Amino acid sequence: MFTSFSIIPLRISIYVGLFFAFTGLLFGLYSVLEHFMVPGLPPGFSLTITAIFTFAGIQLISLGMIGEYIGRIFLSQNKQPQYTIKKEYL
Repeated sequence: MFTSFSIIPLRISIYVGLFFAFTGLLFGLYSVLEHFMVPGLPPGFSLTITAIFTFAGIQLISLGMIGEYIGRIFLSQNKQPQYTIKKEYL
């Protein structure tokens, strides 16, 4: 298991979630500005994409936080050290 020594891979979900949430909010801001600048746009598409990106980001952030919490519990309950010494030079 590649997460048996570190919880860094579990943090990827948090960073991806932040990216999606930030992208969704930026697209929402862009679509609001575009709605006022270009009056003939079809309704609904911008709201749907903004909602999907923002809520997907929030869910990924939540899953990353839960994963990090469980990873810390695993590391504290695991009896092996977080690193191994392959060879010792004196």
